[in-house]
Amino acid sequence: MKAIHQDLMPRDQGTTAHHVRRGSERRFGLNELVRNLYPEIGIPYIHLHGASVGVRYEKGILTTLDDLREDLDEITGYFSANPQAQRLEELRGILVEHAEN
Repeated sequence: MKAIHQDLMPRDQGTTAHHVRRGSERRFGLNELVRNLYPEIGIPYIHLHGASVGVRYEKGILTTLDDLREDLDEITGYFSANPQAQRLEELRGILVEHAEN
């Protein structure tokens, strides 16, 4: 973990916040983890997350749906081409399914 980021700790796996707020005890939120663990898809992830927040809170999105689709395609392509990332995505799916049940 230290090879990825000097402050990354095992307990950071359990973060549920999207980003770290100033003065927080946490060092990483999901956005920071994605940028550190998957730098190749950090920007597209942030774009999609921002659009999701805009829709959820009825503020709208600041980009086109075509641009968001390109971001999604970039993320999907990354996981399809990277076996290690693909396995992590499978594990995430199992955890999400477990949390829903």
